[in-house]
Amino acid sequence: MPLEVDAVSGFLFGVKTEYFQDGTLIFEDAYTPAYFEEWDLGLRIKKANLKSYIVPTTAYEHEWSGSIRSMKKIKFYDKEETPQEILERNKKIFHDKWRNIAENENKNLLVSLWVYYILQQSKIAIENNNFDEAGKIFKMIIELYPELHVGYQNLGVLYFIANMRNEAKKYLEKALSLDPQNEIAKKYLSKLK
Repeated sequence: MPLEVDAVSGFLFGVKTEYFQDGTLIFEDAYTPAYFEEWDLGLRIKKANLKSYIVPTTAYEHEWSGSIRSMKKIKFYDKEETPQEILERNKKIFHDKWRNIAENENKNLLVSLWVYYILQQSKIAIENNNFDEAGKIFKMIIELYPELHVGYQNLGVLYFIANMRNEAKKYLEKALSLDPQNEIAKKYLSKLK
């Protein structure tokens, strides 16, 4: 069964060539010879409102090669670098590029599908009356994605249920400041009055 993912890395790719031909997708040369090019492509896919999937299959054999990390130096173009140097260089390129794009174009671009998965786990925790676990999940979302309203909103609702009014108000107000149209935060804030 196909599963939607943030990016596909280290697998057989199947991409419509039209997306490369029309410029929607490109492999970023700056990442040569390795590291972050697949994550960059995954974000380009997301930015274009397309989706990435992994599809389990036994129809293809994959011969694993030696890891690039086992190499002391990698020669490419007219350069020679260690894998660690390449990793650090490309990490900076990736973060600078996508942080700027997310700040200027789409704040949710860097939000991983992991958030939606972990929110499902919090729902299961709440259904099992494991409110401490749900609270930990919401705090983790806030820590990793401080500009995303959903962690604050859900933690605020959790505090409301626990009758911890001051904490509930604080988190619900923060959720509303990040998402002024947030009906859930509005609803629970009005109940606090």
